[in-house]
Amino acid sequence: ATAAAPSLAALLGARAAAGACGGTFMAAAAATAAGSVGPDRRGRALAAIVGGSSAGTAFGVPAGAFAGGVVGWRPVFGGIAVSAAVAVVAMAAFFRPRPGGARPNGTVTIPRGAVLLTLVTTLVWATGSFTFFTYIGVVLHRAASAGRSGLAGFLLAFGLA
Repeated sequence: ATAAAPSLAALLGARAAAGACGGTFMAAAAATAAGSVGPDRRGRALAAIVGGSSAGTAFGVPAGAFAGGVVGWRPVFGGIAVSAAVAVVAMAAFFRPRPGGARPNGTVTIPRGAVLLTLVTTLVWATGSFTFFTYIGVVLHRAASAGRSGLAGFLLAFGLA
């Protein structure tokens, strides 16, 4: 939807929807990872999910910024959509539902207030973190005369730090 957005309003709506889906995915991925292994391996499973997300940001943002500068942002978002479709097909082919349903034994109920506090904290952190990416390109271009390669290099260094 982002690649085909006919207006700024549609683009912003598509990005907001993508962000909401991404937040839902991360929560589901963490729960699935934790529930798919024994208690002694949960930390490792969660680290794989969080590490994958961090690596995606550290390497994907600079690669996307560079590619967007070379071919334009629409083809980059189109490529991301195709990659996501391939990933969905691969997951459907290789991952099967757990026997006995989706909930692991011993499910714990979390108080509603704790969930709300966690969600608000995550929202504030993510908003602040990703707002940085919105403006850093403009700032670096104006203050340091950074072009495509300079911006991509800075974002890579920032992500690796």
